[in-house]
Amino acid sequence: MLNYEISEEWARFYVAELVLALDALHSMGYIHRDVKPDNILISSMGHIKLADFGSCVKIGDDGFARCSSAVGTPDYISPKMLEQQGIEGIYGKELDSWSVGITHGHRNNPLMSLVPLFDPLMILYMIHMILMTCG
Repeated sequence: MLNYEISEEWARFYVAELVLALDALHSMGYIHRDVKPDNILISSMGHIKLADFGSCVKIGDDGFARCSSAVGTPDYISPKMLEQQGIEGIYGKELDSWSVGITHGHRNNPLMSLVPLFDPLMILYMIHMILMTCG
């Protein structure tokens, strides 16, 4: 195992803590919208700390958030948010769930680890493939 790799057991632990952190945020009435490895910190005690709440949006009384701009890092944005770019989109907590899955999947997929996360051409390709597959 290389220095930056973590075991499956620890990955499960961190994903569970991330889900709990997002659940707490959701129970306060907000959707994070920018869940990504850069915004997931590990405390000195070994627990997850979610960071960067600048992209949060308030959840309405109906359980949904409304916003006309897609925010976040392209690699982790859900297809639903991408499809509704430029129009008022109605989003739920599933936006954060998508990002958790992508974050965890990137860690566990050897092919994904070969793809540079911020390569502009790869980002465009990924957006295209997501929209073609899910749309």
